[in-house]
Amino acid sequence: MMFKVDLVCAGNGNPWDDHSLGQVVGIVISYTSTNVYTLRFLYVKDNIQQMSEEHGNCTDGENSEMILLEYPTEFLTAVRGVRHRFIGSFAPIKSLTFVTNKATYGPFGQPRSVQHDIDFGFKISANVPRNWISGFYGTVYRGYIEGLGVYVQSPTTSQPDESIRQWKPEL
Repeated sequence: MMFKVDLVCAGNGNPWDDHSLGQVVGIVISYTSTNVYTLRFLYVKDNIQQMSEEHGNCTDGENSEMILLEYPTEFLTAVRGVRHRFIGSFAPIKSLTFVTNKATYGPFGQPRSVQHDIDFGFKISANVPRNWISGFYGTVYRGYIEGLGVYVQSPTTSQPDESIRQWKPEL
């Protein structure tokens, strides 16, 4: 069973969705000290790797990094970040951190620096070890990543376990 979890909701952007591309095995992120500009994911499905489309289209990213997970033994278990408070009509994401069962990658971009910035995140509880983050979706507005959500994969067909809950990053 797979279900969606909204991390950052945004209403103005153009939606993108990497549903059904497979398991996340890599992440390419472009960012500056103030914003996350683009995201691209490497997936594997039926032993075939494929890159997602690039999400976001700002060319201002000063830094680009690629995270390659140790597939099949490493998998995503948490995502956390910070978004700007609304700037006019949109609120871009300014920082992202990806957590696996083996390591923490990031933060990429600017961690919380202004009182009104908004922290967000999702973590799969340690007592639900067979569940993992299997994909991403979101929105892009004015070229910036504005909305973000995750797909959570569970090997059962029952309802999601109550131990899967919203997670707030530690400050």
